[in-house]
Amino acid sequence: GVIGGVYAAEEGLDEAVWQAVYDQYRPASTEDPIPRGTVGRVVSLADRLDTLVGMFGMGLVPTGSKDPFGLRRVAQGAVRIVLDGELRLDLEEAALRALELYGERLEIEGDELIGTLRPFLHDRVRHLLGLENFAYDEIEAALAAGASDLPDLRERVAALHAVRSTEGFLDVVLSAKRIINIVKDVDTEAFDASLLTEAAEEELFAAAEELEKDLSQMRLAGDHAAGFARIAQFAGVLDRFFVEVLVMDENPQLRANRIALLQSIHRTLSRSARLTEMVVDRSDTRK
Repeated sequence: GVIGGVYAAEEGLDEAVWQAVYDQYRPASTEDPIPRGTVGRVVSLADRLDTLVGMFGMGLVPTGSKDPFGLRRVAQGAVRIVLDGELRLDLEEAALRALELYGERLEIEGDELIGTLRPFLHDRVRHLLGLENFAYDEIEAALAAGASDLPDLRERVAALHAVRSTEGFLDVVLSAKRIINIVKDVDTEAFDASLLTEAAEEELFAAAEELEKDLSQMRLAGDHAAGFARIAQFAGVLDRFFVEVLVMDENPQLRANRIALLQSIHRTLSRSARLTEMVVDRSDTRK
């Protein structure tokens, strides 16, 4: 804490060390700054994860408005440190390491503990990103695609926020919802390009391959805004497919193959954000 940091500085310890000790309990509130420097952030985060894992492991999980140990504040601080401190780490993996250090001393362990802690942390993520004026569906769409890198998650949410009103994007969202309605209860099918018979499905397959290649490069570059803008360009070919091709064809081979193509497109569209979580009104779409 503060006094420990003062003593550490007086004793001549390295600046990173005394600052880490001084800032250990930051942030104490939403307005409080996070610890200075990477060392301080890692120390404060480790302290908070140790507290959360220990408390959850003893079954002391906040319920409703009851939070006698202030664990929501502890979790919110942990999430803020990772988000604002640009720490590229998997918060869940870090919690697992904290769990390992407890050995067999906890009443609740392993998957059960992490399964309870995960949504608790995600709720803090939702709250903090909501304070940045991102829409709840933008946050949900990005969260559903993964939250192992919180700074990256924020970048994906910001990119969704920026692109949602651009031409074509909302049409792709509507198509993504249509796709998931077709494939959600169907086993994964094997795709065979030789079974494509209609011009519109051949065009869709070629466009989907190009889209997957482009999005992979954009994800590697961390350019989510460009990725979502590229998805918006996919609207026309997807619309043509649904207008001109009968997915549920009487021929079982053609039907299965078209479903397989849509399953592949669904996976491509969902890697940075699950677009089906977006709330869209047809009157909002732009052709």
